[in-house]
Amino acid sequence: MVASPSFAQHSAGGASSSSGQGQAQTEKPGGSWLAKVFGKNKNKESKTDASACYCQVGDNPAEVFWYRQGCRMWLSQNKCPRNSPVVSVSQSLTRGSITGLIKVGFVGHGGHPLKGIDQLAAGGPVFVDDTSCSNASSPERISGLLKAMKGGSNVTFRGVQTISTGMWDKILPGKHNIPATITTRGVQYPECAEYENKGCSSMVQKGQTAKCNKGGQTTGLQCSPGGLGYAWKARYAL
Repeated sequence: MVASPSFAQHSAGGASSSSGQGQAQTEKPGGSWLAKVFGKNKNKESKTDASACYCQVGDNPAEVFWYRQGCRMWLSQNKCPRNSPVVSVSQSLTRGSITGLIKVGFVGHGGHPLKGIDQLAAGGPVFVDDTSCSNASSPERISGLLKAMKGGSNVTFRGVQTISTGMWDKILPGKHNIPATITTRGVQYPECAEYENKGCSSMVQKGQTAKCNKGGQTTGLQCSPGGLGYAWKARYAL
């Protein structure tokens, strides 16, 4: 059984070996050229509003190296504290003495079924940012999991409604990853104006649909032919 990682364990340590399965490691945001390129925040935040961050990686051994690189990018983008832990999604997370907001990123395939965050949620606010594909396409499922979780009302979950282009969205033209934000109180969709007529990926998102807010009403966008390529178009009504 792997011990649960906590910030008390990592506050004074450096990065541990990258070969240990299930072992928490610390990352220095911005420590690689990948993090510097993909970690650029379009919102240009000066600092994170979180007291601490975790980044969870998927459990596919063949791809865990790339998941870890993605976590470094995510930590950099979110201006997380240095030496923020990167851990397996199968591990339970603890907050130690931290009572403020903790951000949890997830990089991998298969979605993030709110694994490992029970103890974090029970002790204070948690923001989960799942970068994997279509994890917010069924918000009722996520909301149901939150309602069943002790402290679930402390959790805000943000996921992608469609097949995700991951961190590539930061440098590709257009706006590919349309999110939804889910809590026990309901679902918040982004403003349609942020995405309508913006580029989407013809390779992986062709025909994909996502919900957005337009004039106070929930409507839909679809990745459709338009202009020089594919773009999000208001092609169907809810």
